[in-house]
Amino acid sequence: MPDEPSTRPDAQWGHSGPEPTIHLPIPLTPLVGREQEVQTICTLLRRPELHLLTLSGTGGIGKTRLSIQVALALAQDFPDGTYFVSLASANDSELVLLTLAQTLGMGVAGDRPLFERLKEFLHDKFLLLLLANTAKMHYFLTAHP
Repeated sequence: MPDEPSTRPDAQWGHSGPEPTIHLPIPLTPLVGREQEVQTICTLLRRPELHLLTLSGTGGIGKTRLSIQVALALAQDFPDGTYFVSLASANDSELVLLTLAQTLGMGVAGDRPLFERLKEFLHDKFLLLLLANTAKMHYFLTAHP
């Protein structure tokens, strides 16, 4: 695993809170031959100015498996947790929101729109959010530009 020091704020100032939540699927097999990609992605995600990283490629080449390995390697760098969200069954913007909220442990009922509550919930969080099957994100982006 990458042993390069993190440049994230919690690492710089000494994270001393409770152990971060890790909400990831457990890989059933080892990741073989992708050490360089894991190292490169970890280095990128440790850059404080980086807020979004997209892995793209043909279906079935291992993007999700690679992402899970990276998330496992970096889990301690994100004090508010590391979360895997599969959007495979999210066919509209409300399902994307519900899936995100449920994975993050938010209540879905409330008097304000879920999108607004989700933004508020995430506002001061320092977490790693791994979104898989994002081909359906256009539903969300169209409804919430």
